[in-house]
Amino acid sequence: MKKLISVFLLTLITALLCSCDSFVKPEEFTPQLSFGLHMTAKKNNREFEADIRCTDYDSISLFFTHPEELNGFSVTSSEKGFSVNVFGIPDEISDYEINPESLLNVLFETIRTAVFSQHGAFIINEDSAEATLSVDGIPVKVSFSKDGYIREISAESIDFYAQFEKSVDKS
Repeated sequence: MKKLISVFLLTLITALLCSCDSFVKPEEFTPQLSFGLHMTAKKNNREFEADIRCTDYDSISLFFTHPEELNGFSVTSSEKGFSVNVFGIPDEISDYEINPESLLNVLFETIRTAVFSQHGAFIINEDSAEATLSVDGIPVKVSFSKDGYIREISAESIDFYAQFEKSVDKS
């Protein structure tokens, strides 16, 4: 279950970083949070659904619709990076091996490195592009659509798959 939460953290921060309509150079990159995503994930033959919604221009939230006891968590951006508030997590899985806030800070830099090439920009010229990240030692593949949105996230080693659909845009 801890690995699942780690992958969901990856999902959230990846969606945050890739919500802009086009990619720009890293030093100019500012996440634009006027977006919404619906996620359906499968792990070990169990389905999880979640909605990622922009709550304002400083934070976004991920709300689980199943299982009900996993209400979700919110991420708040700041000049120092991202902080996370986990809520509704059952006691038996609330003791993380890796502090969620530290994990998000690591993910932020990892994703920036993976998404933006050495040339300073990540341009999608074909139908899709992929990046492979490592989350808590788990290789995770992220697939992007040509308009810059997350399309799929998968982690074969823990039988995790998530497909994204663009939902209501709040802008």
